[in-house]
Amino acid sequence: EDPEESTAAFDSLVTIFDTMRKPGAAAYYLEQKAMRSGTQEDWTVAAERFIILGKYMGENDQKAAWYQHGSEAYKKALELDPENVDLQIDLGVTLVEGAGFTGQMPMEGIGMLRKAIELGPDNAKGHFYLGYFAERSGQLDKAMERYGKVLELDPGNMETHLYMAQVCEKQN
Repeated sequence: EDPEESTAAFDSLVTIFDTMRKPGAAAYYLEQKAMRSGTQEDWTVAAERFIILGKYMGENDQKAAWYQHGSEAYKKALELDPENVDLQIDLGVTLVEGAGFTGQMPMEGIGMLRKAIELGPDNAKGHFYLGYFAERSGQLDKAMERYGKVLELDPGNMETHLYMAQVCEKQN
């Protein structure tokens, strides 16, 4: 019942399952910790772990579950910090990337990204992902526009230079 003991117990379980190379169990206990603590930080950590699982582990059904848990955790984090632009971006990216597995429409995630950019127009991460998803959907002019904005905000962003070069190559 003691919150400090509860946090320590969940942290120990996460460490044990990470050591045993059981990331699904570790993510489960991170989610349980977030449910117990109710903090934005714990929900964010749980969400991040589920999204890593969704990207790199499991078959499609399992990936759908990971992305679903991740998006729900990000939503709970956003309920606690609704003006957090980075959380909005992370949720938007999760919704777009998970759409193929969860059956949801990717435009919900794109809408989240656009909303985040409205709240934080100088957020390079948001512009990058809008460019990335534009490129993936074949909208190369939009991708170049977004990547250009990223480089305007962060001229040394080498990843964006690489993505712009790929778009230029696609455009000949």
